[in-house]
Amino acid sequence: MFYSFFKKNYLWFFFLISIINFLYSINLYQYIYDGHHHGYMFANAVDFIKGKLPYKEIFIQYGILTTLIHVFSLKIFSNNLISINIITCLLYSISVLLISLIIAKKTNWLYGLLSTLIIFFNHPIPWLPWSNYIAFFFLILGFFTLLEIKKNNIFFSGFFFSLVCLSRETYFAIVSVIMFLSIIHFILIKKKNLIPYLILGFIIPYSLFFFYLFYNNIFYDWTNYLQLPKLYLDKYNFNIYKGILNGIFYIFFGTWFNILYNPQNIIISIIVVINFIYIANQLLIKRSKPDYYLLVISLATLVLTAISISDEIFRLYCTVIIGIIPVLNFIFNFKKKEDKIIIFFLLIYLSIYSFHFFPKGNKSQFEKLNKTAHIENNNLNYFKYQKWSENDWKLLNQINDIVKGVKKKCKIEYGLNYAFDAFYYVILDLKMLQLAPASTDDQFSSLIYNFFERKFEENIKFNIEKNNLIIIYQGYSYQKFKLDNYKTINLYKDKDNIYRDVIYLSFPKKCF
Repeated sequence: MFYSFFKKNYLWFFFLISIINFLYSINLYQYIYDGHHHGYMFANAVDFIKGKLPYKEIFIQYGILTTLIHVFSLKIFSNNLISINIITCLLYSISVLLISLIIAKKTNWLYGLLSTLIIFFNHPIPWLPWSNYIAFFFLILGFFTLLEIKKNNIFFSGFFFSLVCLSRETYFAIVSVIMFLSIIHFILIKKKNLIPYLILGFIIPYSLFFFYLFYNNIFYDWTNYLQLPKLYLDKYNFNIYKGILNGIFYIFFGTWFNILYNPQNIIISIIVVINFIYIANQLLIKRSKPDYYLLVISLATLVLTAISISDEIFRLYCTVIIGIIPVLNFIFNFKKKEDKIIIFFLLIYLSIYSFHFFPKGNKSQFEKLNKTAHIENNNLNYFKYQKWSENDWKLLNQINDIVKGVKKKCKIEYGLNYAFDAFYYVILDLKMLQLAPASTDDQFSSLIYNFFERKFEENIKFNIEKNNLIIIYQGYSYQKFKLDNYKTINLYKDKDNIYRDVIYLSFPKKCF
């Protein structure tokens, strides 16, 4: 009776698990203070709502669709930070739900359930409100609509694959390969007439994007951002080919040496290895006609491995994890029941181990969280539903109070956040002299300024001389400017927090 009940109602059961995971994640995110990563995404969305132009006046590092989705969430939740966390957690839970439905369609409900538990046990909570999770959602939607070979489905598949690229532009090359594999798929199943629908679906979002760029005269501003990957590679002196080789070694061998501390990555290694075996079996050994749909996903998994070479769990679980679809189908077709039991025991055991020892996803910021030390503070509307530590609130309220007082005393026009924490950028609420909301005095920030804002320091010095600037500094970077006519206040010092080792706020003395 139990088996029969879940077989008939598995969709609702999958949905219930996804909802529980979503609520579990959101409950935690109330307590997370991350002024850099969360602040960066939040500041971009706030700037867009204020009417600033993307790329020209907003430093959109990954993709415009990520910013637009965050804007949409802010509009719903009254410009509150919690909204970008809600949308991230929601899209991640839905993505896993869609994977389980694909697997259930290709095998049965039990395998779909196992896939849900394996993914959520190993990566239960999204690490960041980052573009990876948004791109992952559209990637899964693209494959989900490919399940049934119909004109409308194929069109929307191409449409969603295009949205993957607009969410995270560095995925364009990978998605192009997936599109090529899909076209080969249609040719092999003798459905060439569907290829134009796939291409049309892919072209439409990009056409609208380019129309927006040209209409707002920001096309050439956008092209500058295409240089960002090269800037990052140069910064870290990174050789991409060496990186791929090191990553392959890590996937096949390195994960096993770190099994006690990063058991989540073992699942990824198993998925990659079984996908290699699955592809060889489908193309070289199996005599019957291959399942081209699963073969496309399996090949896409190996391609995605190339851009996910990292021991950061969230990158792997937003890309390579799609390989669990052909893996579970491969296991489902084992002839010997004993072989299925052995593989499933290994996957489930590792997943339970991961969740038992790392119930918050193996992210140190989550694992060390002490909720009893956190309080709610309603003085700042942007952060109304957050529960942060007293020290976090103290600094933000100090900045807010001082800035308000200075604005009442003087008509200050510009602000500058020369710190790693982008929340300060939002609180200043002035015309900003910077493109990126979080700026520092390190080598890479200087590289960004020189490439995107060639008159950055010149503009700062000009407005300092005009007594027309409020500046927030991290560390001792304020010493690089002459601030004779400025009052500098030491706001906070926390040696244990890299985001605010020493924070200063400077403004014209006449406004004190």
